[in-house]
Amino acid sequence: MTLTDGTYRLGPSTARLLIKTGRAVLGRRAGHYLTIEAPRRSGEAVVVVGDPDKSLVSVTAKTGSLEVREEVGGLKPLTDVDRVEIKRTLGDKSLLHTAEHPMITFRSTRITGTSQSLEITGTSPSRAGTTR
Repeated sequence: MTLTDGTYRLGPSTARLLIKTGRAVLGRRAGHYLTIEAPRRSGEAVVVVGDPDKSLVSVTAKTGSLEVREEVGGLKPLTDVDRVEIKRTLGDKSLLHTAEHPMITFRSTRITGTSQSLEITGTSPSRAGTTR
């Protein structure tokens, strides 16, 4: 697909939303780098091919739909029980509080790369910090 200037709708049939996690200091040896997918999402991309940094991406995802798709590192591979616990931790237990925040929005702050490979950095207004 050739990317051209314009506004594009993003959804489950047009793109995947993958979230890559890091490991905290205490979990650095034992923890995993996770790839989490948000299968229930929608969004929009405003593309400026000649100057990617002028492009914008905004995506809203249902927090309760997040699923672990891949793990790297850690002392042992994740089990199905581990995946259920991670989903519970992401949800109501501590991190995202899905009952209070059923949706989360990501907005780009910087886009670099080429039409073949982009890196999009941004924030979630309801959660301070940087997301890559």
